[in-house]
Amino acid sequence: MGHGRRKKRTHIVVDEQVPRSLVVKSGHVGRTIAALVQNVRQVMEPYTAVRLRERPSNKIKDYQAVSNQLGLTHLLLFSQTTTTNLRIARFPRGPTLYFRVEKYSLAKEQTFLTPPLVLLNNFGSSNEFKLMTAMLQNMFPAINPSTMPVARRVVLFNYHDGVIDFRHYAIKVKPAGVTKGVKRVKGLPFLGKYDDISDYVLQEAIESDAEDHHEQQAVRLTELGPRMELRLVKIEDGLCDGKVLYHSHIRKTPKEIEVQDQQHQKTAKSKGSSNEGSDGDSESEDVSNSSDNESEDDSDDSDAARSKSAKRFR
Repeated sequence: MGHGRRKKRTHIVVDEQVPRSLVVKSGHVGRTIAALVQNVRQVMEPYTAVRLRERPSNKIKDYQAVSNQLGLTHLLLFSQTTTTNLRIARFPRGPTLYFRVEKYSLAKEQTFLTPPLVLLNNFGSSNEFKLMTAMLQNMFPAINPSTMPVARRVVLFNYHDGVIDFRHYAIKVKPAGVTKGVKRVKGLPFLGKYDDISDYVLQEAIESDAEDHHEQQAVRLTELGPRMELRLVKIEDGLCDGKVLYHSHIRKTPKEIEVQDQQHQKTAKSKGSSNEGSDGDSESEDVSNSSDNESEDDSDDSDAARSKSAKRFR
């Protein structure tokens, strides 16, 4: 017997270590914010859902419930009130960075097949900066020079005066010291002195091997968009919830921090006890439902037996 053709697309090995992000909007937002969400999804390609259609009624718990199944690692949540806000959270338990989007500009729709290179500039050494840099770096996969020696685009996070500039550029590498006229002539070879095209190809191969490989090249950056100016407001240790690790407007004393820690411990214990109680109630409901179903099945069997016996007597 012949063997059937094996499906190739269903046997693709997925790298579970690659960070996968989910860029969504929360609540009702304007058209420009919806377009900004779509632009950020394009920046996070290819490891994000570009064509995702979320609902205004979706909650953070809904995304948290499917994060493990879909292999998601980060959540980028845009919302709009009197200001435009951005939350960057780590699945499944945080932490969460709260930003206020002060300015932004949109970009054209594009598709990218390779992840970008990430650059962070002028970030400090305090705890909130360390946590912020780690979160921003881990949103993007690490680039392996052996598999992708040349990065085609770069994402830049530049910190200055309390504001983080977000920029997205395309990388173009061109030979340096060559004028435009030389480039145009260089692409038109003279074949009059060759008897066959193979002679020209062989000579070009030999000359290319003999050339100096340390030729100077110029790197040019072309901005793709979008642009954003972000200001860090606060940091929480949970997924859009939990203890406040940093706040830009509120400063607390050590005593207030101790009181806050005690309150968080009490709330955590109360949540744990409530979850155990709900599990017990669900188990009791399942047992009662199963007993009711068994009694209904028994009554149905007895009714069937009675109908059979009645037919026999007739």
